[in-house]
Amino acid sequence: MSKIRRGDHSSEGEPLSAGRVEYLEAARARVRTRRIRRTVIIVAVLTILVLFATGAVGSSIARAKDLVDTAAIALAPAPGWPQQTGITDPDTVQQLSGAFVEMGGDSCAVYSMNGTRLNSIQSGYARPAIAAGKTRFVLYNRSGSELRVESRTQNLYTKTMDSTIYLCAVADAGQVAVVTDNADSAAALTVYNSSMQQQLVWNLTSEQGIPLRMAFSPDSRRLAAAAVTAVGGQLTTNLYALPLAQGDPVLLSTENSVPQWMGWLSNGFLLVIYENRAVLYNTTGGSIGERASYDFGGSTLVSVSAENNGVALLLSNGQTSTAVLLDGIAARIEEELGRPATLVVTGGLAKYVTPLCRHPLTYDPELLLKGLALLYQLNAPQQHHHPAGGRKPHGQNFRRHRPFRRERHETEAKAG
Repeated sequence: MSKIRRGDHSSEGEPLSAGRVEYLEAARARVRTRRIRRTVIIVAVLTILVLFATGAVGSSIARAKDLVDTAAIALAPAPGWPQQTGITDPDTVQQLSGAFVEMGGDSCAVYSMNGTRLNSIQSGYARPAIAAGKTRFVLYNRSGSELRVESRTQNLYTKTMDSTIYLCAVADAGQVAVVTDNADSAAALTVYNSSMQQQLVWNLTSEQGIPLRMAFSPDSRRLAAAAVTAVGGQLTTNLYALPLAQGDPVLLSTENSVPQWMGWLSNGFLLVIYENRAVLYNTTGGSIGERASYDFGGSTLVSVSAENNGVALLLSNGQTSTAVLLDGIAARIEEELGRPATLVVTGGLAKYVTPLCRHPLTYDPELLLKGLALLYQLNAPQQHHHPAGGRKPHGQNFRRHRPFRRERHETEAKAG
């Protein structure tokens, strides 16, 4: 039986017919196509396996859901405000991208900034708490072991931990940090990726402490943790920066004060507000540690507001914080009205606070009495008889266009 060689000639060297050559070329093309198809299938299967093993598929699906949520929020009708959220006693409100989540008791409601109700949750948790990122938030039970990862419109994951949950934090990219009780250490800090697959675990010792505050960096690559422990009968805070890629915590500072607030000003700088001062830390490079600080000088921290990589502090030293608060309220009132507002203040300390305010204020120590007198006049009988037999014409019992002037009683007139 003769063998056919590659080419246009047979084994005896005789040329093949045109039909035979065409048939052989078609067979070769089919073999090449099958080989390419098998290679593509093998590569695709391996790629899918790698993506599933690294969690990239779940992350892509989660990002796709976030994009769908963003589009749905943008296209939804805008009913506007005010709205009845159904939560009569709110405990906390946290901002999301284009929306916010409000929690009161075991109820949560998510609204878009234009007033559209996006989600409603009834957790049934005994001690609920929330931690919000950019497009999702975690609702967790501080006296239990269950947590729920929610997008702005739906539940993404529900997870039950092995022990009681202390604290949670959410990154803008979707990672979740969970601090739980641990039988073998002071606490366990577990970081999950955006598809809730475990990324790293850090078992903190009693010397390291239990995280009281946590915050992800803006690029979601590092986690700051302020862990509180007791040294010699005094509370001490150990501040750590945890790179998620390496997983080795870096000690930034140790303070003899409890942190009240913590947040990143950039990917390299972390701001921590303690009870008596604010400290800016450098978390990268060769100069890791305290970069700058501001002492409150005996003032009390009232509130912290952070936005656009800046932080505003409201400090109270008696009168100044009240003046700042009044100026803030005045600005918001005028913004809502769209025109300047006339503000009248009263009260025992008002005359001391008024000079500290930038907004013009009118001080009236008898404002309350004038209001009570006006209410009395509005509700008093319209007809009054006089001793001389005359009677005031109807409508002259009070004149609202004139400033109020206190009338003296007869006994006062005699005494004066």
